[in-house]
Amino acid sequence: MLSAAVPDAVDLADEEITDLLGPGAQALSDLGVEVHWP
Repeated sequence: MLSAAVPDAVDLADEEITDLLGPGAQALSDLGVEVHWP
């Protein structure tokens, strides 16, 4: 990932996905970061 100029994908574990879909998405939104899911 660090060797790419712009990362095009990030591999996440099931627990990380669950966190992002729940409180993590709200925390990111509160900071002005938009979370987009395919």
